[in-house]
Amino acid sequence: MPRRRNRTINQIDKNKIIGMRKQMAKKTKRGIALFVSLLMTPCLILIFNIGESFYPSWLITHRTQIIGALLLAIIVVIVSSPLIIEVNSNPRPLSGPGKNPKLDLWK
Repeated sequence: MPRRRNRTINQIDKNKIIGMRKQMAKKTKRGIALFVSLLMTPCLILIFNIGESFYPSWLITHRTQIIGALLLAIIVVIVSSPLIIEVNSNPRPLSGPGKNPKLDLWK
């Protein structure tokens, strides 16, 4: 009888862990979307020359380089977003000196 109880408790724990992972993935997706939108805002402002009369002279001379750097950062974040989501929602435990059977320094 206790075995069934343990199984149901383990199943509840697994369901709770899965729910927590899904929640963490949703939060990470929102964070990535917010970060990309924050990078897109100055990029679009520079591309469409909004408020160009208020730009300092160094910004006018290096506008294309800044747009290129912002677009590169946006592309890198978008391409690596599945990896970022997976790492944040499903962390792996790190093996240390007491957990690696091939490198057991504490015996």
